[in-house]
Amino acid sequence: MGYEAYVIKWSTRITFSKGYLRYFDVLGSRPSQKGFRWHFKSLVRNAQSFRLNQQRDWKWMSLDSLVSGYQSKSIHPSEWAHFPRQLLHFYDGGILPDTFDPSMPDSIYVLLSELSDWYQKVRDDLAEKVRLAYPAFIESPVAPELEVSRAEAAFDLAAVVFSCAYCLKGSSSPGSSKWHGTLHWSEKGHASALALMKLVGKDPRTTTAEDMDTLDARFFCGSCEYAGSTGVKWRKALKWRECLIHMLCCVKPGHDDTSQTWLLLSEEAAQSVKVREEPYPLRNRPTWGCGLCTKHLETAEEYAAVVNHITTEHADEIDAIAEPEIGRDLVYFPNLFTRYFERPSWSYRLYPSRKAVAYQVAPPRNLCCIHCPPTSSIRLRWDNTRDLIGHIKEYHVPDPVEGRDYREVEITSGEARVYCADL
Repeated sequence: MGYEAYVIKWSTRITFSKGYLRYFDVLGSRPSQKGFRWHFKSLVRNAQSFRLNQQRDWKWMSLDSLVSGYQSKSIHPSEWAHFPRQLLHFYDGGILPDTFDPSMPDSIYVLLSELSDWYQKVRDDLAEKVRLAYPAFIESPVAPELEVSRAEAAFDLAAVVFSCAYCLKGSSSPGSSKWHGTLHWSEKGHASALALMKLVGKDPRTTTAEDMDTLDARFFCGSCEYAGSTGVKWRKALKWRECLIHMLCCVKPGHDDTSQTWLLLSEEAAQSVKVREEPYPLRNRPTWGCGLCTKHLETAEEYAAVVNHITTEHADEIDAIAEPEIGRDLVYFPNLFTRYFERPSWSYRLYPSRKAVAYQVAPPRNLCCIHCPPTSSIRLRWDNTRDLIGHIKEYHVPDPVEGRDYREVEITSGEARVYCADL
């Protein structure tokens, strides 16, 4: 019997992996057996695609559960920001092989083995880049007694600077990757770090990044100056790490084709800046978590909420202290969460960077009230003698004398140049 043009109601039942049934009812005309077979094959392809998607979803959820369990049980919350969790979720181009099955009994051991191999591969790759780009250090290691290669020992040096190729492309959307996986040796960053260490009198072959953090100096970029509507000019006082980021990312003239100048603030000017700086990390942003449990593995909270959680849920685990210790009981998550949800506007916001203090350089605020303590924000805020003398008469002595009651100070104490054209 041949196929004629008529209306067919065809009901097909397909059984899926989880044991439930789904019906596909198709109503239409089939002019030929060929057309009916084409329709049947397309229906089967859709069913197969649906089942494969279900299998992928199940595999992803199993893998996510495995990774989350390992992260919560084996890694301290202070190290979560450096754990490549996203790369463990990718089968194509990630850490785990395509054949990895999270349902196998030995899956956790395979995960640990692959993760260890990946860590070592990344370290070897970075060490090779250091050997090629910074041979001066290889001849004089920081700690030869350590059982690591000289190049790996250089990872802690302030002069060893890598940049993320993904970030330098300008990819700053909220959905961008949290893991900086494509690292390249940064010649500009390296040269700037050498210039900054020269300003503070440090040996680049032995000075670590932690040493520079402890020093906590402030610097001006010589190429950046901001002018107000009244003609007043300002410069931002940057930390040494912020100087490196500024050198790599600033698009203003003077950072690519001419010499880059760095200026070191004097101790008095730097102290005046630190007094006016806002505390950072910001405590009113959800970037904090508990260091005693895994409550904030997926979602961070504001500082006050985490402190309340620690004092109520972990009262028996912490000492009788006024405030939990940051880094031990309470953890700040830098770069772990790329955005946070702001309820008043019902939108996602990117976490803000530290706000650098703008220092007035023209006319310069270089007049110091000797009577005000170093921790006072008005000690070094004067750009003319008339206002300063008025302040001293009102709050300190009736007849101010230069040298005894006030004096002029140097804003900067050193200058170093980086020749960008040669990099």
